[in-house]
Amino acid sequence: AVLVVTDLPTDWAHSANMLVIGFNFTFIALRFRNAMLNGFLQLVMYEAVLVHRVGWDWLYLTYSNTFFLSVFFVSATAGYMLERIHRRIFLQARKLDEQRALAELNRTRSDSLLLNILPAAVADRLREHPGIIADRFGSVSVLFADLVNFTGQSATIEPEELVRHLDRIFSRFDAVVDEHGLEKIKTIGDAYMAVAGGPPARADHAGAIARSALDMQAAVGKLTWPSGEPVRIRIGIASGPVVAGVIGTKKFAFDLWGDTVNTASRMESNGEPGRIRVTEQTFELLRHRFRFEGPTELEVKGKGRLNTWFLLGGA
Repeated sequence: AVLVVTDLPTDWAHSANMLVIGFNFTFIALRFRNAMLNGFLQLVMYEAVLVHRVGWDWLYLTYSNTFFLSVFFVSATAGYMLERIHRRIFLQARKLDEQRALAELNRTRSDSLLLNILPAAVADRLREHPGIIADRFGSVSVLFADLVNFTGQSATIEPEELVRHLDRIFSRFDAVVDEHGLEKIKTIGDAYMAVAGGPPARADHAGAIARSALDMQAAVGKLTWPSGEPVRIRIGIASGPVVAGVIGTKKFAFDLWGDTVNTASRMESNGEPGRIRVTEQTFELLRHRFRFEGPTELEVKGKGRLNTWFLLGGA
C-alpha cells in the first residue's frame, strides 16, 4: 500500500515483505494451511504491486521472486515443523492428563473399595503404613444379630430369591449401623456382626449399639419370608475390651477378638426370637437410660452362669 501511494524505491519493501512472510509461518502462529493461504495471497498482491511499479520487467521480477520464494519455502518448512511439534506436545499433554485422570479414578475406586472393607481410620493407616495393624480397645460394645429359622427357610426357597431376601434384610441393618455410627464387621451366613466404640473409640458405645439393636428389630418387624412366616431376629450384645486388627494379604478383613466377642455371640445364640439379650456389663452402662427385663441366669460355655437382661426399649 505504501509503494502504491508513494515514490519510495521498490527495493525498500523487499526486506519487509520477506519478514512478514516469515512471521506469517512462525510468530503469528496460524494453522499451517491458513498460513499457506495467507502467504500465497501476500505474494500475489505483492507481485501485483511490483508489476504496477516496474511493469513486466522479467529480469527484475525473476530476481525478486527468487528471494521471495526461497523465504516462502524456508518459512513454510519451519511453520510445518513447528505445528508438528506443537501438535505432538499437545497430544502428549492430553495423554498425560488422561493418564492422571485414570490414575485418580482408579485411586478413588480403590479408596471406595477399601472403605467398604475397612473402617476409615484403619484404611488411612493401611494406605500410609502397609503392614500389621492391630489395636486394643478397653471398652466397646459388640452386637450379633441372627435370623431365626433361616436354615429351614433356605431349604424351601429358590437360591436367587433367598439371596434377594437376605440382601434386603442386611441392607436395612447396614442403614441402621451407618445412622448410629457403628462399624459393620462382617456377615457370617445369616448372622450380622457390628461394633460400637472401636474404631473410632467413643464413650457412648453401649447407648449407640442399644439404639441400633432396637432399630434393627423395627426394620424387620413387617418383613416376611416367601412362605408368609414373619422375619424374626435374635440379638446378643456384650460390652468390654477387644483386640481389633486387619488380617490377610489378598482378601484381607477387619476383625475383632476377645472374650467380649465370644460372650456377645453366646448372648445371641442363647437368646430368644424377637428379643435382645445383653450382658451385665452392658446393662450397667445402660440401666438409667433404657428399660430392661431381668436378670435371668444363663449358663455360658467357658464362663459358667451369668446374669443377663433383655433390652426392652428406651427409658
